[in-house]
Amino acid sequence: KNSCLCLSIFTGTFISLSTQSCITKWFDRDDPNGNGDYELLADLLSTNPGEICPSPIAIEAQTISVFSGHVYNPTSGFACVNANQAGVLCADYKVRFTCPEDWCSKCRTPWFDRDNPSGLGDYETLSLTLIKYPLRVCAQPIAIEVATISGTPVLPPGNNFQVYDPLQGFVCVNGACQDYRVRFTCPLSFCKTSMFL
Repeated sequence: KNSCLCLSIFTGTFISLSTQSCITKWFDRDDPNGNGDYELLADLLSTNPGEICPSPIAIEAQTISVFSGHVYNPTSGFACVNANQAGVLCADYKVRFTCPEDWCSKCRTPWFDRDNPSGLGDYETLSLTLIKYPLRVCAQPIAIEVATISGTPVLPPGNNFQVYDPLQGFVCVNGACQDYRVRFTCPLSFCKTSMFL
């Protein structure tokens, strides 16, 4: 598939690091067709109720096969329109959103620091967190936050971040990794049944 990296970057307001830590999982609702690939917020809210905040403050879009994010318009979503391409068709894209802090805080786990950085990196994966802290995190988180142990927010994309996703957790690879911690946002139903949050 051809990559479409030709769209403009849209920003409405400056967003500080402290408010950019509530990041959803990736969504891929549409497949490229004769018109292009449309990952529009209204459609995603309809097909994924409760998994995306209604007013995101940032959006990332990337092709399914490439790990590099680009920011587009969070209020409407992302669209690659075939008619706007120079003789190539749009690739298959996925998007994820950054939500306001208060959306994540409705059902947020404690911070977890399961691993310490080693020669291989720092592995704060969801699967290993579920094993070490049973019943304290849901199996299907809807957002993730990552910070250093000192509290500095860590945002994607990053050169050393092999994984940054609510359903997988966070992985930083190579010897330059700091010590990281993660926390997850879970569906409200998890908080209603959990005594640990």
